[in-house]
Amino acid sequence: MPVRRFREEDIPQVADLYWTVLRERTGPCPVELQSSLHELYFENPWLDGPQRALVFNDQDTITGFLGVVPRRMSLGGQSVLAAVGGNFVVHPAARTTPAGLSLLQSYMSAGQDLSLTDSANDVSRTLLERLGFRTILAFSVHWIRVLRPARFATNALSQVARNPIVTSMAFVAKPFCAIVDHLAGNLSLSPFRPTEPSLESGELDVETLLQCLQEFRSGHSLWPEYDGNSLTWLLGFMARTMAHGDELRKVVLYDQKKKIVGWYLYFATAGGIGEVVQVGGDRRSITSILDHLFWDAWNNGVIALCGVVDRHNMPEFSEKNCFFSCRGGWMVAHSRKPALLETLSDGDAVLSRLDGEWCLALGTRYRGRSTSMRDVQIRHLRPRPKEKMLPRRQEMILETSTGVEVLNKVRTAFQSAFNVDPESITMETSPADISRWDSMGHVNLAICLEKTFGLTFDVDDLMAMENVKEICRVLNSKLAHV
Repeated sequence: MPVRRFREEDIPQVADLYWTVLRERTGPCPVELQSSLHELYFENPWLDGPQRALVFNDQDTITGFLGVVPRRMSLGGQSVLAAVGGNFVVHPAARTTPAGLSLLQSYMSAGQDLSLTDSANDVSRTLLERLGFRTILAFSVHWIRVLRPARFATNALSQVARNPIVTSMAFVAKPFCAIVDHLAGNLSLSPFRPTEPSLESGELDVETLLQCLQEFRSGHSLWPEYDGNSLTWLLGFMARTMAHGDELRKVVLYDQKKKIVGWYLYFATAGGIGEVVQVGGDRRSITSILDHLFWDAWNNGVIALCGVVDRHNMPEFSEKNCFFSCRGGWMVAHSRKPALLETLSDGDAVLSRLDGEWCLALGTRYRGRSTSMRDVQIRHLRPRPKEKMLPRRQEMILETSTGVEVLNKVRTAFQSAFNVDPESITMETSPADISRWDSMGHVNLAICLEKTFGLTFDVDDLMAMENVKEICRVLNSKLAHV
């Protein structure tokens, strides 16, 4: 089988694949990247089951990789094994092989109760939904709170424009921005002015965080399971890789009676946007917890904060001048247990960025994007399975008027999917003939075919449809059973 477990001796090839394809960099990959891959996939504390990272091995050359990290959860006290997927990459030269779909299929069939990623972009979300995943809207809403509006505006302009002139102008404008932001943070009527906190704070250690996670999960059906070892490793990995910021700040909050009422974890980057990992605590104290978080970030030079919102706390976030969107990464999940998916969809879970793929990013020190399902450019997946023989009756269909009718409808679907001349589509047409027939195009084509024929396709169907002839075979097989 081309798909097998990721081995330690595979690390150099996988690191090069990650570096050159996902990061689009040239030259040798950093040694630190190989170390981080080893730590993430061979030293994490959940390596006690069959759920492991996977590679697609084509004649001793690794052309595809899918990172998998098992996580333990609990559904109403019953153990749940989750497998978090990420760092998904296929070499462009393997675009005419089944590498990508084979990796995903092996990942989904490894025996876990729940397959999960919390950082899917629009492209990967569409593909995963075609494979049976469900988008979990309850954990896909992101918030942002601007703290320094002038610096935030110039930062956003520089990121969008990516032009040296714009970057230079932003640099020159820094003194002016500093004045504007000082006024915005101190004027009494300014919406950007942080509220002086009423809660006392202290350093959040692992033991206290474990206590908080257990104490404040009541009222929810699903929650992650941690012990001291797993939580220590996870926090240490995030702090070492610095994938989302310069400093991981961990703060526990007390009321005047020295009782713990909440906590937060976030990455603080002076002059940058802070990424919030987790905010939790007594529902009655959420407003005060947010006041302290925003105050702390302001004093550490952060220009804005962003994170994933627990929908139960949306009124408090809104009251504190936060804006919401679904553009920061989608949570998508797959399970053969309907109760699990319903629990997630209902938001009846204590989940945060600490519990998925987001916190397992490999780091910004490589000067690239933090790699996640949100960053995957799925343009390399092209199914090409072994030839499947169909009964003679179905062979004959292609030669009859019914077969011609099917082909004409297929041509219409191609026109809708790729905006091509339908008459140019023949039984021999393959992805090599249509530049837009890549993995995302394959998904769009499947959608058009489903609408045209009133059918649905599964993973095996998608993998079998390697050219027009095979598409017609799949369609005739399904139509024969309608």
